[in-house]
Amino acid sequence: ISGFLLMGYVRITPRVEAALKAIPLSVMVGIVTPAATSGKLPELLALLAVGLVMKLVRNDLAAAVAGAATVAIARWALG
Repeated sequence: ISGFLLMGYVRITPRVEAALKAIPLSVMVGIVTPAATSGKLPELLALLAVGLVMKLVRNDLAAAVAGAATVAIARWALG
C-alpha cells in the first residue's frame, strides 16, 4: 500500500513510465530463471508450453496458465 501511496508524489516522466512498464517482465524473469536453471523436466516442459502459447496466442495470461498447468500435470504424471 505504501508504494502505491508514495507513487502519488512521483512525477511520471517517460523514463519513470518505461521503468514501471519493465517491472512485470523483471519479476517474471526472477521467477522463471531459477526454474529454468534447475533443469527439471516439468519446469522445462512448462517453459516450452509458455513459449508455444505466447507464439500462437500472444496472451500473457494464457501463457502463464499453460505453464502452471503443464508443471502441475507433469509433476503428477512423473510422480
